[in-house]
Amino acid sequence: MILASGLNRDWIAVGEGRGRAGAVPLVVRAVALAVGSLFIGDLTAASLLMAGSYLSWLVVSLVLNRHRDWPRFGWERPVAPPWGLVIVLGAQVYTTLDVLLLDRIRGTDEAGVYNAIYRIPLGVNAMVGLLVVGLLPVLAGELHGSSEAFVDLRRKMTWLGVAGGVGVLSLTPLAVVSVPILFGAEYTDGQAPLALLMAATAVSTVGAPIGSLLLAVGRERPVALIVSGGAVVNLVLNLVLIPPLGMIGASVTTAISEMLVIGGEFVLLSSMAEKEVW
Repeated sequence: MILASGLNRDWIAVGEGRGRAGAVPLVVRAVALAVGSLFIGDLTAASLLMAGSYLSWLVVSLVLNRHRDWPRFGWERPVAPPWGLVIVLGAQVYTTLDVLLLDRIRGTDEAGVYNAIYRIPLGVNAMVGLLVVGLLPVLAGELHGSSEAFVDLRRKMTWLGVAGGVGVLSLTPLAVVSVPILFGAEYTDGQAPLALLMAATAVSTVGAPIGSLLLAVGRERPVALIVSGGAVVNLVLNLVLIPPLGMIGASVTTAISEMLVIGGEFVLLSSMAEKEVW
């Protein structure tokens, strides 16, 4: 999975305006996962399915972009600052660190319940992530170096995020009620944490279009710093709240971290003068 994520050339294809070559490998991976999940019966099979689906993604990506090698030497080689990687790694803290600390501090049973109910907000986050990826090229194309377009898009993205956040909140009661149906009666202790996690997901959904706009205008570095700060806060709060509160503490920490990150991005966006953007 790590090799496929690092060696694929999908983003190179997208950057060169060849969206199909960048999209098809991801579709292959998704289809492999969806079909394969119908036949798995144990953890070993699930692990092999993940590895195989990511391998298929890598192979298709390399085949579709086999004549697009970067130069090995010379000044013409592209230089890409690692801010995008920092953003991705920082965001991963929110979805993994709390589970690991719950396991260490409160035990495997509580971590297992929390990890199971987390599948629901993570599914919502996956759909929001698709929105973010899809918005980036659209926003970059709409801007055309125009400050008027930036102001208009800032307003539209704000309202789009608010509408998405309200939609996620409206799904929260259904998600909470579905816990014993999806996972069994022994997982009902996860219903209250799930409600808080859905609230955190609503917050992140509000900020997702704004984040896309910031990336479209080249603000990767400040966004990376904001996300990194949120990751540090997430670690500290988890260490403070998980020992006494368990799953509730982990979910509250996630909500607070998301609010801080989205708040920072909104402050960044609102403070950007047009002359600084263009």
